[in-house]
Amino acid sequence: MARDLYDECDGDRWIGWIELFLPLVSNSDGYFVHLPLGGGLWEQPGTTMRILRAIQDAYYAYLKEMRNF
Repeated sequence: MARDLYDECDGDRWIGWIELFLPLVSNSDGYFVHLPLGGGLWEQPGTTMRILRAIQDAYYAYLKEMRNF
């Protein structure tokens, strides 16, 4: 099933972003503990942060689903 979801969501397009996202957040709650580039939050590229926040929203949903089991 995971491969079907990967193909349906065009996983090849997003895998690099997900690989960037995962080391930047706390695995237990999904909050950012690091930023992708040096500097503060306002110095991060806007598009990069919008994409990472979209992935973060999906990660929050995943964590919620896992906690309800």
